[in-house]
Amino acid sequence: MEQGLDKTGRFFCRGALFLAQGVLLYERFFNAGAHASSGAIMTVGRATASFESQIWGVGHDRLAGFFQWAGQKLRLSQSGKLYLYTLSVFAFILLIGVGIVMVWLLLERGY
Repeated sequence: MEQGLDKTGRFFCRGALFLAQGVLLYERFFNAGAHASSGAIMTVGRATASFESQIWGVGHDRLAGFFQWAGQKLRLSQSGKLYLYTLSVFAFILLIGVGIVMVWLLLERGY
């Protein structure tokens, strides 16, 4: 009986040791993959930052400057046009209102 318990205990211990070694091996592969991918991602990040600061950022700064300049020029020419546009919208709404009242009056009188 003692030998049977000993063999059973050793069997479970070997199985646990085998599983632990497998987990250790898996963890080593996982860590190596994570380390390699982190290095590649950091390299890509540095290249992206360099591209943005040297090329992309300069182009966007120039584009923003152009929009600022164009906005200042348009602001000067648009002040009178905005007034006329607003006035024409109100006149159009007034004409629509008068037309609705005229149609209503015509329908009331039976024409």
